[in-house]
Amino acid sequence: MEDAASELVGVVFDTILFNPDFGSAGPRIRPQIESDRLTPDRYADTATLVGIIALGMLDRDNTVIHGVTSTSPFIGARVRALRDNEITNFHKPNGRFTVGYVPHLLAHGHPLIEQLLLSLSDRLAGLFPEESAALSVIRNNLAWKLKVEQSK
Repeated sequence: MEDAASELVGVVFDTILFNPDFGSAGPRIRPQIESDRLTPDRYADTATLVGIIALGMLDRDNTVIHGVTSTSPFIGARVRALRDNEITNFHKPNGRFTVGYVPHLLAHGHPLIEQLLLSLSDRLAGLFPEESAALSVIRNNLAWKLKVEQSK
């Protein structure tokens, strides 16, 4: 949540298990001049890092922006899952179905973006059955692109 008036809308596109001790031969120790006793120089810093890519912004007055936004989240920002009606509002801002963030995602260049878009198109097809033809065009193009790239 950015402020009381708007929220960034995003989707999880990557997760990474971070373990700084992976591959080390053993614990490191601080130089003796820093401490009278031997202590590890870091604590257990394992964590799961979650990559969230912004799809746009949803204002409290139902203004919807798809694509690059003028703001970014701050460290420690709260994250929550959107309810189905909020997903519908985001994708039908003026009563017309839109996925205006697709060019932004494709330009991102991350290797998981096509898979993410395939997953999103499946989810949206369940929420917008009347848009299945448009979503199948997106899905078929992405599936073809992935097939071509895998054959290289």
